[in-house]
Amino acid sequence: MLTVRKETIMIKPETNKTKNSQEDLTLIANMLQCPFCLARIQIQEQTVRCTQCNNTYPVYQGVPLFARAGSADSWGQTREQLTSESYQQNYQEVQDAQDYNLKYQKYFLKRLSTKREYRLLNQLLSRQGHCATMLDLPCGGGRLSPQLAPFTDLLIEADIAVGQILYGKANSHVPARRIWMTASAFHIPFQNSSIDAIVCIRLCHHLPMPTERERLLGELLRVARKFVIISFFDYHSFKNTLRRMRSCLRHKKPKNTMTIQQIGEIARKNGGELVTYPSLSIIGSRPSLCIDCKKMIQAEIQIFACNSSVKLVDSTLRFFYPETFLKQEDETLIWEQNIQDVEAIIKVYRHRSFLARWREKTFQFRVERELEALSMLYQTNIPTSQPLFWGYGNCTQFGRIEALATRKIPNTISLKEFLQKVDKKTDLLKLEILFQHIRQMHEVGIYHGALSPRNILVTATPATLPTFYIIDMAQSILFSKSITGKKFAWHDLLHIARGLKFYCSISTFLLC
Repeated sequence: MLTVRKETIMIKPETNKTKNSQEDLTLIANMLQCPFCLARIQIQEQTVRCTQCNNTYPVYQGVPLFARAGSADSWGQTREQLTSESYQQNYQEVQDAQDYNLKYQKYFLKRLSTKREYRLLNQLLSRQGHCATMLDLPCGGGRLSPQLAPFTDLLIEADIAVGQILYGKANSHVPARRIWMTASAFHIPFQNSSIDAIVCIRLCHHLPMPTERERLLGELLRVARKFVIISFFDYHSFKNTLRRMRSCLRHKKPKNTMTIQQIGEIARKNGGELVTYPSLSIIGSRPSLCIDCKKMIQAEIQIFACNSSVKLVDSTLRFFYPETFLKQEDETLIWEQNIQDVEAIIKVYRHRSFLARWREKTFQFRVERELEALSMLYQTNIPTSQPLFWGYGNCTQFGRIEALATRKIPNTISLKEFLQKVDKKTDLLKLEILFQHIRQMHEVGIYHGALSPRNILVTATPATLPTFYIIDMAQSILFSKSITGKKFAWHDLLHIARGLKFYCSISTFLLC
């Protein structure tokens, strides 16, 4: 083994260029969340405070300390006998971090490994294009920063060890703008899909338990908007195969490995897709690299009508495959998504037939008709979900689609759930409010077409009367005058009567 005399590198004082000021944190303030309760945080002088649990995170030498130590028990799973908690305590001192980083500068094999990582990162990042934001976790002493910086406008350097952060902050210099912080990869202090890209090199193989490795990849995919690059020890690599053969004789401790199939399954479980997995070394045990892209509905939706309350940057919008759907059917997908700091509900109609597409292009799109009906309800003060915009485009996964965005109504349940909870004898008259709204809707000339307890939301507290919201106007028709007493109005009432069944009497309908 090549031995080299260890030199002492002094930590350089902070400069204005590397100082992580409060102004820098404001750039990502709307992306951050509390690593404990997941609520939004508030940036204060020399500290960061959670707006919900009131946890405070100090800012030490310009570095916010968000790191939350712990293993499986910290995210609600059974604690394992072997954990990575002892590893998390490494390199908390600057001197220890300096010793670690010097190895990659002095030893030939370490320098060769870094060179190979640079080459492979350049190959993977070049395919993805430029990113507005990129998170390097764990960043260590900034060893990979020169390779990552050209591919992003803002590089966020995070590590659980404050010693690594302080060393890298003082000794690593790249032209890109950077923000430094401490953070655990098990509890990343960023909101869902808030960072364009995440690079996680030389961490996975330090995690002894499969639950920790699964948690790591799940957290990376939760935060990443576009893609994740992660390194791992491949179970089927040539060197690991030899190691397993030798371990039968020498009882040597096995490596913490994963298979490509396991990573693919975890990625799909968390809304990702395994794209490529080039090896860092053909025969060695160095980590292989893979890239997991978020399943992106690459619709490039063209916005045709937009509410003034939403200020979109341009006339196209890109949707992202969510972790969970509110509704998932053959033709309809509904999920929640944050758009320009507005909590929105996205409804997408997919797999439309040629005849349906021709009819809609010639006359009117379904989502266009729905937006007009919702706008009419909203303008006449009939409780409904505020429409934001509608658009039309193509999607890699689903072909031609049309999409509608409405503002999310918080703390609501469906009328169907509401009816299961109310006292039918004493609370039945609360439905009078609903029928008053239905009558108002008919008076302004709106026929719903699919009125049922599933298409009505209810919000109420025990001390107040419920508020009923009429939604889902996909089959609606707008008339120029009132339809009260007409066949269309009775058709709506017949639909709601079938849904309510024994929950209301005929006398309730006489109120209409």
